[in-house]
Amino acid sequence: MKRWPTYLLGIEFLAIVTFSLAYDSLDFRIYWLGGQAVTDGTRLYEEQLAAHWFTNTPFMAALFTPLSVLPLTLARLLWQLASLAAFVWACSTTLELAGRNVSLKAVVAGGLLLGPIWHSFFQGQINILLLALVLADMLRVAQGRPAGIGIGIAAAIKLTPGIFIVLLLVTRRTKEIRVASAADPRSQLLPDGRPVLPDPHGHPPPTPATAHHQPRGPRRRPFSR
Repeated sequence: MKRWPTYLLGIEFLAIVTFSLAYDSLDFRIYWLGGQAVTDGTRLYEEQLAAHWFTNTPFMAALFTPLSVLPLTLARLLWQLASLAAFVWACSTTLELAGRNVSLKAVVAGGLLLGPIWHSFFQGQINILLLALVLADMLRVAQGRPAGIGIGIAAAIKLTPGIFIVLLLVTRRTKEIRVASAADPRSQLLPDGRPVLPDPHGHPPPTPATAHHQPRGPRRRPFSR
């Protein structure tokens, strides 16, 4: 019985590798195409990528430029392995912060079975990497070290982690708030300093395919075809 986490982890690892090689995860394909758009100098928000609008930040597209030069299957495999490594680290850090002496293998093996986690792998999403960035800041706070840049970068990639800036505000960590706030807008630039922003007059209106990304999307989507 003590070896079940090892066996389960082995099965899960093989499943992730096999799935990455065989299945074209939609979200990752869009990220990959977004990186290509930045490399090619294409406006991100004027043309659809894989029949979908790019609904993420310009900074996120810039992050995927290194992977975009690789073949899609290889890039997807590397991305999924990086997500797996980030999840293992996140589980280890969570146990450290909680002060729990629990088998890391068991936590990782069980965690990979949770809906939000396996769905992130299924779609090739970035959520696990965002989790690691936020936890990196939480660990630094617990250790009494300066923090904020992880949350700021995570919020620059995707809006949702910005809620942790509110947490810093509530706990009156003004220095960390300044760091997080500075990391976010600066991340809207490409490495050479060029802003990657959509034409304010060229952004297409929400369509049924992207309506669920809009503020009133959850209410509109059930009625769209």
